[in-house]
Amino acid sequence: MGLLSKIQAELKGPKYFTEAELDSSLGTIPLTRLDLNQADCWRYRKMRGVNLGSWFTLEPWIVQAPYRSASGIRASDLDVAKGKNAQDIIEDHWENFITSDDWEWLVERGINTVRLPIGYYHLAGQEPKVIKGTDFDGYGAVYASAWEHIKKAIETAGRYGIGVLVDLHAAAGGQNHNSHCGISHGRVHMWDSDANLHSTSIALQFLVRNLSPIPNCVGVELLNEPANNEKVQAWYEKTIACLRRISPDFPIYISDAWDLNWYSTKCGERPDFVIVDHHLYRSFTEEDKKKSGDEHAAEIRTSTKDWLAEMSKRARGNL
Repeated sequence: MGLLSKIQAELKGPKYFTEAELDSSLGTIPLTRLDLNQADCWRYRKMRGVNLGSWFTLEPWIVQAPYRSASGIRASDLDVAKGKNAQDIIEDHWENFITSDDWEWLVERGINTVRLPIGYYHLAGQEPKVIKGTDFDGYGAVYASAWEHIKKAIETAGRYGIGVLVDLHAAAGGQNHNSHCGISHGRVHMWDSDANLHSTSIALQFLVRNLSPIPNCVGVELLNEPANNEKVQAWYEKTIACLRRISPDFPIYISDAWDLNWYSTKCGERPDFVIVDHHLYRSFTEEDKKKSGDEHAAEIRTSTKDWLAEMSKRARGNL
């Protein structure tokens, strides 16, 4: 079976040309034969995706119900875990937040990939030591079944032809100041203790080891939106080297830490499958707030599009 036929068979997509027609159109130039497996088809295809926020890593601006018995300021997963009936509330949310109707809605609109944010504490049922010495130490029972629900989400997505990028949205200690790191204190403590760094390493090794064999898992994102500092790049390099010993070719996504110019260049210099994740927000600055929707759309179609094209070129298309 040739490359085109293998892609069509794996993804069951529309058939635009037969292999013979493609061979004929290329004259005497032979087609390159690749040993293409199912996972390659999921991971190398053009992705059109959305983020499934607040399914596992909760954010109150997206969903309120899981916070109904939370403690403290009711802003983070830890606040929920410390509240009454936390395990029952969270498990009910995992079971019912995304339904078959949602998956069908995504497919109907051409979505073929989703990003699934999770926290390190969601792995506590399988890897109890991941929370040792962290803010979630003592709350592992709340997340005992989390990994089974995450696996179920990935398997369900696969049945709908949807790939899943698993994102470590919440790292121990917090990689940024926001409560989507799982904690509400508003401080960046990921780098402040060996326990936090060890937890993050355990979490990422667990994810790569368990997710890389799953064909429709298209990668792991190391951190979500880390606050930029002098430690991030060195940590990325050390962590990727560690994970490459587990899987040399599993796609690894890195946040640009709000410096796309730098990280698109660094990504482009790498020989392995590393992709830069850039989050484009157009709603927080005073200048953005003054613009109309049409003005935002016009900029996205022109200057923003040109800039992202240049960044993508630097990253060898891995943006």
